[in-house]
Amino acid sequence: MTCPTGYAGYNATFYYPASGRLADAPERLAEPLERFARYGCPAVSVDLAERTLETSLGESVPYDTLIATLPLPDLLRLTGESPEPELFAATALCNVRVGLRGSMRVPHHWVYVPDERLPFHRISFPGNVNPRACPRGCTSLSVEYTPPSNGDPVPGHVLVSQALEFVLELGLVEAHEVLTVTERLIAPAYVVHRAAGRPEHAALRERLAGYGVRLAGRFGSWDYLSMEESFVSGWEAAGVPAVLHA
Repeated sequence: MTCPTGYAGYNATFYYPASGRLADAPERLAEPLERFARYGCPAVSVDLAERTLETSLGESVPYDTLIATLPLPDLLRLTGESPEPELFAATALCNVRVGLRGSMRVPHHWVYVPDERLPFHRISFPGNVNPRACPRGCTSLSVEYTPPSNGDPVPGHVLVSQALEFVLELGLVEAHEVLTVTERLIAPAYVVHRAAGRPEHAALRERLAGYGVRLAGRFGSWDYLSMEESFVSGWEAAGVPAVLHA
């Protein structure tokens, strides 16, 4: 027996690009800046006192204000500092994508899996977000799994097998054939919301601001931000008033 329940979480409502590609949003935002952007030359060091950064091409680039969105501990390493591990707690995320010949039997965009016997914690269904995400007659699963900080991770093929068994047993998906499996590790993925050292982070942000460095994004700010909050942090770092419209 199933009982519908109300859900008032931060992601109860989502807006997607009409194409179904989440990447369309950042790509469209980047278009007006394309002629100013440079790719393939990451920073390898940052001199805070001189306000310069060196790229992998050996160039020295001066700056008045530096907006940093890379993970905060990585930024500190570029400046020559050694970040304290206990101040930068975060989890990794393994995302396993499974392409199937079959169809969805429920309209959900994702389901959470609060079962300690299973290694994954969420399964998303991209084809339900937008039919363009999958070819006709096919569907897909996006399985999220947090690798253990200590111990061996679950092999990808085992994760796929368990995820398929889960969705088939519950009647969420009709699957006839596995067509493709891809796997990607994202680290860091989630900043630990209640990590120790928040006062230290505030002091660090203030100190970096004194050198013209502004922090933005989930990893640059090193905070548990939603996508919307990440946009807002970027606007604030750029000195633009942030207004979100539903």
